[in-house]
Amino acid sequence: MSSSASTCERLSLMRDGSCDPRQRMSGCQKMAVTARMKIHAVLSPAGMEPDDADELVCAVEAGAVANAHC
Repeated sequence: MSSSASTCERLSLMRDGSCDPRQRMSGCQKMAVTARMKIHAVLSPAGMEPDDADELVCAVEAGAVANAHC
């Protein structure tokens, strides 16, 4: 997987099984960290404390997991 691939391209490659499970997990973890960093970058100038932003991210992740299991 190239570093210049878009998020959609990376997700597509992960879903179709064209990479091994460790590579999929690594890719998912990298995307999660990148998303968390982007959320902090957006919320920080708005005055949200990092701990509050983390709580928000955790709530969104929990909702996504819950919906994925439905």
